[in-house]
Amino acid sequence: MNSKVFEECHKAVSPDAFVQACRSDVCYNANSSCSSLEAYASECANKGICIEWRKFSHGECEHTCPATKVYMPCGPAVEPTCNTRYNEKYLNNQTQMINKTKEGCFCPSKTVLFSTYSDTCVVSCGCTGPDGNPQMPGDTWESGCQQCTCDMDSMIVQCQPITCPTPATPICNETGYRLVNKTEGCCQKYTCECDALLCPKVMMDCQPGWEAIISTSNSSCCPDYTCVPKGVCVYNNIEYQPGAEVPKGTCENCICSSTMDPSTKLNNIVCTNISCDTTCSQGFQYQAIPGQCCGKCVQTSCVVNMPDKTKHTMQVNETWSPPGDKCVMYTCDKSDDQYIPVEVKTVCPDFSPEICVPDTEKTDANGCCKTCTERRNVCEMKYTTTSIVISGCVTAEPVEINSCSGNCGTSSMYSAEANTMMHYCSCCQEATTSQKEVELLCPDGSKVKHSYIHVESCGCHVTDCNAKTTAAPGTTRKRRMRR
Repeated sequence: MNSKVFEECHKAVSPDAFVQACRSDVCYNANSSCSSLEAYASECANKGICIEWRKFSHGECEHTCPATKVYMPCGPAVEPTCNTRYNEKYLNNQTQMINKTKEGCFCPSKTVLFSTYSDTCVVSCGCTGPDGNPQMPGDTWESGCQQCTCDMDSMIVQCQPITCPTPATPICNETGYRLVNKTEGCCQKYTCECDALLCPKVMMDCQPGWEAIISTSNSSCCPDYTCVPKGVCVYNNIEYQPGAEVPKGTCENCICSSTMDPSTKLNNIVCTNISCDTTCSQGFQYQAIPGQCCGKCVQTSCVVNMPDKTKHTMQVNETWSPPGDKCVMYTCDKSDDQYIPVEVKTVCPDFSPEICVPDTEKTDANGCCKTCTERRNVCEMKYTTTSIVISGCVTAEPVEINSCSGNCGTSSMYSAEANTMMHYCSCCQEATTSQKEVELLCPDGSKVKHSYIHVESCGCHVTDCNAKTTAAPGTTRKRRMRR
């Protein structure tokens, strides 16, 4: 701004404030200096001084214009237009604007700006069309429903109503179509148009497995309804999706497949027979169930599980004893639908053959317990107390020394079957004993341990009579029996 480019304006407008603004733009805001230069040039133009400064900016401050206009550094402050009233108001009556210029984009030489609202430049001012654009003398156009012309002599737009031909009336015979009076452009026109409300209401009743679909075409107004297969199985008028189980038969396992029967257009139902297991465990019988394919095993008798893992079946109210164990007896009871084996064990009283009179043993009716006629014997335990002396060592206190004493049965009897005398001898002796330990006190003051036999119980025990049998018939032989 201090250069020779603006030298002519320095006397009219001081550049100092604009130079300071330019430095601020460049140094602090990192902006171009073009705005400050443009402001100074504009102030110079207001003083009637035109400065062509942009060509000295080395392309940094170029001014871009629309394609219809050109750049002028010193154009008119008010650009003339084709609008006479605008020119009279802003141009002809503003004498103070004659010597003023401004920088900007203007219409090229030998053209004039059509209006202030556009960048259109025309060679001559004609008419203004309805869109605000210029119309040349002799041009014709339609505006609304009028035919307009730009009069070549008066440059005035003259319009007349458009003449419409008499519209043809078509006959609407197809279903769903009705006659419609509509305006096309500026003239009336009758056409046949589709009205879905005029289409007949169709109630499609498709069979199970089929569904109604609607199809339309450009040649018809009303839709067509058709039944198409749904890709399902049908049994007893019930639809089943592919993969679903179909309850077709009690002894069949049926599945809806994904394959279609070409004759019925329905999916095939594939069935396989159900195999029933009729094998029942011991004590159970297979019984059919009405309405079902397979029956079930129903208990019909009691089942006794033996220790050797064998099983024995019994009917209701039947009794049974295992072989070799007559003291156990089972009975079969029924409670509701349950068969319950009841075990009864017989506990026999103590039985000692040695106290029986020979040939008197017998077994009860069940074959469990044995009884006999007992001998009238007296074999008792005698209780005495005494001191035990061993090698001069003696117990500090007397101890109990038990003994057996009494008579046991002894007999001799002729056996006709053996043709000899049968002898029976029995001794009264200890039945059970135990070992007991005592402490002995010796004369030298020492103590020693000593164990002895203690009689717990006594009884009659069969022994060998040690006598010869008499075998010769008709002879009498005496035998000495030992007790």
